[in-house]
Amino acid sequence: MSKFLFSDHPYLSGNFKPMRFEGEARFLEIEGDLPEDLVGAYVLNTACPQFPPNGKNYHWFSGDGKVHGFYFKGNGVVDYCTKWVKTTNFEMERVAQKSLFGNKKYGSRAEMDPSVRHIRAQSANTNVLYHGGHLLALEDGNPPIALHPQSLETIGSFDYHGSLDGPMTAHPHVDSQTGELISFGRMVGGLGSSKMSHLVVSSSGELTENMIFDAPYCALLHDFAISERYVLYPLGPAILDPARIKKGQPILQWEGERPSFLGVLDRVTLSVRWIEMDSCFMWHTLNAFDDGDFVCLDLVRYRRLPRYDQLEDVRFAQNPEQFAGKLVRWRVDLSQSSPIVQEEILDDLISEFPRVDERVVGQKHRHAFFLCLNNKEGASRHWDALVHLDLETGKRCMYDPGKQSFMSEAVFVPRPGSVAEGDGFLLVPVYRSDLNCSELHLLCATDLDQGPIAKIRLPFRMNPSFHGNFHPDFPLAQ
Repeated sequence: MSKFLFSDHPYLSGNFKPMRFEGEARFLEIEGDLPEDLVGAYVLNTACPQFPPNGKNYHWFSGDGKVHGFYFKGNGVVDYCTKWVKTTNFEMERVAQKSLFGNKKYGSRAEMDPSVRHIRAQSANTNVLYHGGHLLALEDGNPPIALHPQSLETIGSFDYHGSLDGPMTAHPHVDSQTGELISFGRMVGGLGSSKMSHLVVSSSGELTENMIFDAPYCALLHDFAISERYVLYPLGPAILDPARIKKGQPILQWEGERPSFLGVLDRVTLSVRWIEMDSCFMWHTLNAFDDGDFVCLDLVRYRRLPRYDQLEDVRFAQNPEQFAGKLVRWRVDLSQSSPIVQEEILDDLISEFPRVDERVVGQKHRHAFFLCLNNKEGASRHWDALVHLDLETGKRCMYDPGKQSFMSEAVFVPRPGSVAEGDGFLLVPVYRSDLNCSELHLLCATDLDQGPIAKIRLPFRMNPSFHGNFHPDFPLAQ
């Protein structure tokens, strides 16, 4: 009798086929000239189900969290480690030796095993970061999971010593001036609740603010942004309605007839205002900054919710623009009693996963880095090129690793000893389908045309990642 066989579903085959192992690889192969003084850790998170999922509606976002650590030890040495994030859900399935929770993100409870339909789904698969002495695996809708920095072994659910009593987003942002980690939680009043929380964690790792406020509706809000004075929440009508569960329907639906809102929280007074705007959706922000009475927010904006499922992939191939994300700037005059969100398109490429030099988070930035669809062989949803956009000059440069290579989110790595924005490198995971292996490509952040300075090669492939971060201050093992 066959067991533990995965289907040929698009999110379970090719480079998405789960790499179901834990382990380490030391002294990784390096092609090129890795700076000898580059020290720190690049940690990233992937979705990797340990068992074949229930039902036919599996989605990439539902896989179990699997964290990867690349440890840059100086003198050209890079070590690697990977471990699953062992959530309560993960451990329950390991005991049962089968999938229990079905499609955790877009599915219905009908896909869940009857024995667990009363238990909250958790995957901790979206992001991982080191802040305040803690390495945390993150997802939307649940508290963080603490990991051991060197071994990546799971420590357990983390609530900031009892101060966090609800979920925390997978996209917190560290204030470049104060070192504070700014975050939020949604559905803090329970499933379907429109209540949100504003969270602030000190640079030493203590939760210092946890304020509850109301949003216009309960919706999927994945990312946000901070400026020096404000916290900004771009909310689109991707509505989460638990009443659908009772009907056997997915909890999430796009309701494009509703307006979108930009939430603006004053970081001093903690007052919140919601500015109504035309219906749209956003997965990820680039950065925000203050400009006199104005606040500016750069983000990748969609006309509607892109679900990244199998049916939509077919529609995308037929009409990419319908589901295209474009890098835009929203500018709002907050001195007005009824402010209007003004939009400027910054770039016309189909783009995603925008990042800045983290040393300017919350401040005016010049450099934007993001992935795009270069569409070498027809419409595709594999990100296949990396872009640097100079927002002062408008100059754009691009790195294309080759027609059989695809990318995950890039991260900025400061050049050791530098202080100027953009003075550093980009690290980007690249899947080489011709070799069936993964590499990290290191490039000069503002001169992508010269190609990789170094390629760090794994002796196997790594599943596509969602988000990660490079930490120069990471506590490396000796």
